[in-house]
Amino acid sequence: SSRGYGSGAALAIGSGGVLDMVDSYLIGCTAANRGGGVFVEGSSVVTIRTSVISNCTARFGDMIALTNEVAHSASAITFHTAGLTLDAPCGTSSLLESPRVPMAMPGLILRSSEPDGGCSSEEQPPLERLLEPGTQLATCTD
Repeated sequence: SSRGYGSGAALAIGSGGVLDMVDSYLIGCTAANRGGGVFVEGSSVVTIRTSVISNCTARFGDMIALTNEVAHSASAITFHTAGLTLDAPCGTSSLLESPRVPMAMPGLILRSSEPDGGCSSEEQPPLERLLEPGTQLATCTD
């Protein structure tokens, strides 16, 4: 558990950074701005495999936030996951913020961390709030 005052409470990958995260857990992280779990900016290469990001919060992108504002290029960030689990409580905001940055996320598992696995009628289920406004799916398969 960690608390960040800017972006990337657990992991902040600056421009030109490289992250290869395997079999890891990021739990209960809070960032004041972007990416409660992971924040990535321009010209970075990120790979996350068989890992869990759980109960993280931020103003934008509770679990993961990517921005190419530094490099001003849609291809500046290379972001891939395989077997990533996002475990989100009901009532949080968007889980992913990634405007104009492609994300490859095969095997993504999205689940609610609520004890009964569901959300109340006043709260949206995690799938309905997966993407921050401006973040679009290019291809989605089961």
